[in-house]
Amino acid sequence: MGFAVVAVMVMLGGCMRAPVSDFGSSQADDRNVLAATEAIPAQELYARVKRPTTTLAVLKNLKLAFEHDLLLRKDFYTEENLLRFSGGNGIQWREHTEARQWVWAWGFGTMAEPVRTKSFTYEGMTWDAGRTEKADEKIEGGASLYLVMPNSGISFEKVEQLFGKGWEHYDRTVIMPPEGATKSPAPKTHPHGYDRIRYQRGDARVARSVIVEFHGDGTVKTADFHEATR
Repeated sequence: MGFAVVAVMVMLGGCMRAPVSDFGSSQADDRNVLAATEAIPAQELYARVKRPTTTLAVLKNLKLAFEHDLLLRKDFYTEENLLRFSGGNGIQWREHTEARQWVWAWGFGTMAEPVRTKSFTYEGMTWDAGRTEKADEKIEGGASLYLVMPNSGISFEKVEQLFGKGWEHYDRTVIMPPEGATKSPAPKTHPHGYDRIRYQRGDARVARSVIVEFHGDGTVKTADFHEATR
C-alpha cells in the first residue's frame, strides 16, 4: 500500500521531542516552521505548518511529520491537519478505526502535472498516510507521495539538500512483463534517472528509512517514509 512505518514518539510534558534523524537541512529560506532543537506542543506545531502550494513544499511537510513522529499520533488524523500538511482539498478514509487510520488526500489542482488520456484527465499526484496499533503494542505508520509525471518539481539535487548525501542505491525485484507487452522507458536525461535510493537512520528504539525513486529526468517519482519500533 506504500505507506510507511513510524515509531512511538517520545512525549515530555505534552511537547514534541526534537527530530531524531540527522537528515540534511535545506537552505535557510527553505526551512520549515521550526528549528530542530525546539520542543513544541503538538497542537502548536500543527497550527504553524503552512499549507503547501508546490510539490517540494509537500515533501518538506512530510519530512517534518516524519521527523517529529506526527504520523503516529491519533490527533494528527483530522481533516484540518491532513489538508494542511498535504495541500489537498479533500480526504478519503480507507480505514478509520480505533486501532488503525489510513487516509488519502485528493484535489491538488495544478500542483502536479495531470495525466491526460483521450477520455479522462487524472490528478498527477497522490498522497496517503496511516498509523496502526499492533497486537504486540508496537505502533506503525507512515506516509507516501507519488508524482506520476516527469518534471515533478523536485530534483535529485533538492532531495540531497533536504535529506543529505548519505544515501545508498536500493534495488528491488521486478517481475518483467512478456516481451512487447509494454513500451521501454524513455532514455534517462539525468545521471540519477530511474534510480531508487534509500536513507537509513535509526537507533536502539526505532529503525527508520526514506526511499525515493526518480523519473528518467532525475525528478522525484515516489517518496516513502518508513519507521518501525524494534
